Amino acid sequence: MKTIPKFQVPTKEIKRTIYKETWQVAALIAIMMQRSGQTRMRLSDKGLRALSGRTRLEWSVRERIKLDTLEYGYLIHHLDGSAGVSGNVVISLSALASAKPIKRTEVFTDDEWKSISNGTFDFNIQDDDLSSYEDDYE
Repeated sequence: MKTIPKFQVPTKEIKRTIYKETWQVAALIAIMMQRSGQTRMRLSDKGLRALSGRTRLEWSVRERIKLDTLEYGYLIHHLDGSAGVSGNVVISLSALASAKPIKRTEVFTDDEWKSISNGTFDFNIQDDDLSSYEDDYE
């Protein structure tokens, strides 16, 4: 009697995504920063989702990742894309600690400071200067 070979059903590998705890994502970000030797980096939303093992990152999860990353000495800020740049920026807190301090006397004249102090400073005049920030990124 002939034996009939068994029909093999091709198996498709099932991709299982394992969610990581927020502290684990923060640790991975800290490792990336340390190994890169950088004091700042941009991390895309897609990259952050990949690190976390999630297809969506809810606001609450993002906030917990931000808080956990602070524990490792890094600050994360989400860039909303309004200036043409989106994703997340990661900055080492040690880089911020070494930032040059700026004094108000170096920036504002005595008359400007007086108007700021007494509440008569005209913010509308400064609006043109402030809006140039977005122009820098376009």
